[in-house]
Amino acid sequence: MNGLNGDSFTILKLDYECIKWGIRMAIQASVYMITKNEERFLKETLACLVDFDEVIVVDCGSSDQTPTIAKSFSNVKFFHHEWEGFARQKQWALDQCSHEWVVNVCPCQSVFQ
Repeated sequence: MNGLNGDSFTILKLDYECIKWGIRMAIQASVYMITKNEERFLKETLACLVDFDEVIVVDCGSSDQTPTIAKSFSNVKFFHHEWEGFARQKQWALDQCSHEWVVNVCPCQSVFQ
């Protein structure tokens, strides 16, 4: 898999430009994130990612509406995975991705600020 760190915003900008001009395109990449009690931010973040084929959300035991919000998006694959530590949790989420290109997003970040 190829991770998009600095280049991830290039792809997101390209998608934004296509939307601006009325062109809808599915981005053949996976987005992944780990969550716990992110209902405050999650809906806005996932709304920015609707053109990605696959968004992997790995939750470690939210007690709020995070699972419900995540499952309401058709491109989201929601998983519950017990917390194993930050690095292992991220790796487990990455392992669920099916596309060659992946983007890691923090659920509390707005993608298009």
